[in-house]
Amino acid sequence: MDRFKLIVKLFMRKTFLHICNILLFLTIFISCARNENHSENIIAGNYTIQKFIHAIANETQSRGINKANDNFNDVYDPDYIYLHIVGSQEALYIPLYTVNCGTKEECKCFSYNINVLENGDAIVTPIIDDKGTLASKGLSIPNGSSCYFSSVPESIWELDQEQIIPKQNHVFYKRDDATNKEIYRSEGNYSIAELTNIADDLIMNRACTAFTVFCLLYDGEEMSEKEGGLVTLTEEEFQSHLQSPSNQWYMKIYLGGNSFITEYNLGTMDKEGDNEYNYGYYSTGDFSTVNKNCQFNQFTVKEVAYTSFYYTGIGYRSNNKIRLLTPTLGNDLDAYVLIKKWEGSGEPSEDWLASDEDALYTKIKLADYTKPENGYFYILGLLLDVEEFNRVWIEKNKQKQEAENNPAHASRSANGMHYFELENAKVICESY
Repeated sequence: MDRFKLIVKLFMRKTFLHICNILLFLTIFISCARNENHSENIIAGNYTIQKFIHAIANETQSRGINKANDNFNDVYDPDYIYLHIVGSQEALYIPLYTVNCGTKEECKCFSYNINVLENGDAIVTPIIDDKGTLASKGLSIPNGSSCYFSSVPESIWELDQEQIIPKQNHVFYKRDDATNKEIYRSEGNYSIAELTNIADDLIMNRACTAFTVFCLLYDGEEMSEKEGGLVTLTEEEFQSHLQSPSNQWYMKIYLGGNSFITEYNLGTMDKEGDNEYNYGYYSTGDFSTVNKNCQFNQFTVKEVAYTSFYYTGIGYRSNNKIRLLTPTLGNDLDAYVLIKKWEGSGEPSEDWLASDEDALYTKIKLADYTKPENGYFYILGLLLDVEEFNRVWIEKNKQKQEAENNPAHASRSANGMHYFELENAKVICESY
């Protein structure tokens, strides 16, 4: 009996030791896991951090048009960066400098000193040159805060009030170079512990989307004959169909919907507030000055590559220098294409170029093809068969004449525009 009790005691002792070992293992595992997650339980002290900085280049699909120009590359362009505390208006300016990466190329980097206090708070002070000189002022970060880096000092991106134009059923936004620019934001947020991590480079994404838009008239008959390859609409063919030179024709494209907002919170990466003017439309035009925004653009010969076709058409394509850059919410996207013909003498007036009156227009539900995400470059367009368009234009003039002869039976769209829809219109939507 005593021998049996001894065996039981030994068994229980081994079991207890086994359980202790398991608990010890779990403790070590959890501790390691916490360390991997950069727990705030770090040792107080001074840390000197140097980080190389890169931008993300998204190239998931073919670029479609002007491959050398329409892209987000992997270069972070500014020579400075800002450290922000999420939920705060404070931001710390940190200058960038270049160092040799071990190759012939120079890399952009920045440095700072982070002093972690006993209570878990921290003070980040920029190092302003490659000699280790500290700036005179730093940023105090409370324990438990989340931080992020961006290319702008503001925590809220917002349109200037002069850029917002309410018009009847829609809100229009005026693009402006000072506001609609390339904005960078760190991929994620950083805790104080993660700010002391010297090992990782800083990866910057774009807190904006870029758009190139176009609409071209093309030779539908030539396309149906070739069933692939080069499709060309010449000036002579254009005049043969429309009985007028292409420089008498003008186009405007509105791009918008509930993806575009007036204010974007860079900390939360979402819209800020619920402004009544959210979800407006941007317009193509000459954006060299704010006053010339929303004008019609004269037709010119343009080229576009798409799948198995290479089109040379006549119409409008937004200039590389005035492409649209703006934060988006990843919601629905629509476009309106408006076309007018100048039949007066000389050049059209500024008022005529700005007015949508008497334009033919069609709507494109781009949400059927894409929902724009920040960090991507989009090429959006519409191809119109020139012969079909000519039939629509003739019908529009017929209706206009009937309306002038009998105003009581006039049937016109809102704002004096005429809606049209072409059976063989082709929507092009590419992103990368």
